[in-house]
Amino acid sequence: TSSKYTVIKKDLLVRSDFPSGWSGQGAVTTSNGGGGGFPGQSQLASCVGLSQNLFNLHSPTVTSPNFQDKAGTHYVQDNVNTFPSTSVAKKEYAAISGPKVPGCLATVFQAPAAKQQLENSMKGTIGNVTVTAVSPAALVHHSSGFVIAFPATVQGIMAPVTITVVSIVRGQTGHQISFTSVGTSLSTSLVHHLVS
Repeated sequence: TSSKYTVIKKDLLVRSDFPSGWSGQGAVTTSNGGGGGFPGQSQLASCVGLSQNLFNLHSPTVTSPNFQDKAGTHYVQDNVNTFPSTSVAKKEYAAISGPKVPGCLATVFQAPAAKQQLENSMKGTIGNVTVTAVSPAALVHHSSGFVIAFPATVQGIMAPVTITVVSIVRGQTGHQISFTSVGTSLSTSLVHHLVS
């Protein structure tokens, strides 16, 4: 598998893909996918019409460093995995790019456990969570995505937070790029540039 990791590592976003002033925190990590996920993932899988074993697929996965801008208000991380076959990749993509995904996710985040996990990752408290589809202007062919938005209060300061997740599937390779913004959102043109 180490050779598999080497091949997909080449697909990861790197520091030079970003505007000047951005930096990368941490190193590239590898795993066998299928990790713990989050509370409500079985509910999400059945809502979007994906079997549990496909949803929790174990496949070679590499994760980029966490890239952030100078102000520390925008973060980007890239995840690349390789599917066992192109037919499995197509099934996964069909499920995650379906029109039901934003509504299914919104329902999942109404549950206390999923919201709690989001609060733990933010190290603060969050308000009402909304989920919408990504603007088509940010996307490329064979990509889809959703935007999770909520107000977060961290150390007494409240700010709007958006987490945009874009999935791209080409052949047997899948990318999941997450863009996190605190305060102002990342520009659609930068998201499109990084996705392409």
